[in-house]
Amino acid sequence: MYTSIYADETPLFIEQLVNTTEIRRLCDVGMHCGVEYANFPIYQQQKIPYSRLTHSVGVSKIVWNFTHDIRQAISGLLHDIATPVFAHTIDFLCHRKLL
Repeated sequence: MYTSIYADETPLFIEQLVNTTEIRRLCDVGMHCGVEYANFPIYQQQKIPYSRLTHSVGVSKIVWNFTHDIRQAISGLLHDIATPVFAHTIDFLCHRKLL
């Protein structure tokens, strides 16, 4: 199963960072830029909202599993810290090209 790429346990330093106000903000930012409220079958089947927080913790656990490097795992956790609500939707509205 693909979940084998995650570290079995969440290291204490990640848990401590997740409990900061700055990181907790990401639990209210959806990963799908608002389209999870659309009438697409893939989103109707999704029972649990997928937030930027869930994604960021997952990234940090994957990085930790492969590297056991604290700095890299923290970078994985923080990689979406500045993501605004509706993220790339703003890019589309402003006609910015996405890579």
